[in-house]
Amino acid sequence: MKHLKITLALFFVALAFGAAAQFNSGVNVGLVIPTGDMSDVLKLGFGGHINASYVIADHLPIGLNVGYEHFPGPSETVHGITVTSSATIVPVTAFLQYRITDSKVQPFLGSDFGMYLETAKATASGISASTSQTHFGIAPTLGVLISMSDQIALDVHGKYNMIFYSGGSDKYIGINVGIIIKGAKKKK
Repeated sequence: MKHLKITLALFFVALAFGAAAQFNSGVNVGLVIPTGDMSDVLKLGFGGHINASYVIADHLPIGLNVGYEHFPGPSETVHGITVTSSATIVPVTAFLQYRITDSKVQPFLGSDFGMYLETAKATASGISASTSQTHFGIAPTLGVLISMSDQIALDVHGKYNMIFYSGGSDKYIGINVGIIIKGAKKKK
């Protein structure tokens, strides 16, 4: 809960800079690739995100991101009973980016940080069981925005998600493509 409060506080700080800010919103979809120990039990998955941000200074947006990511697991037959498994992750994060240029093609660096709700599910003979936990995580990001018009940009980026818990971490790569809808810049 403490991390969620910090995330929300950072978002409201961004709102305070609204006089010179530009509001943006976006949506993206992509592939999620488990790495490390996570890749031992989960397969290539898919996900999607929505986000909102304010450009609080030249080249510097800050915002919120909410996503849904699904990872299929193995399907095994044990004593004639097929057991299937999967995992979902719902990241609720704040993010900060630094856009390297102010041209039509804008490479950027950034990081997400916030809460990740992880749910694991197993099903056998029509009976399902699941468990969920919430942990803090970060996601260093590298990407590029390509302006398609004054209001729309193509967003292509990769994230290396690291979710921390007592005794270890879950890690996966997200490769995403989406659209950013740019709001009008407010006059200073």
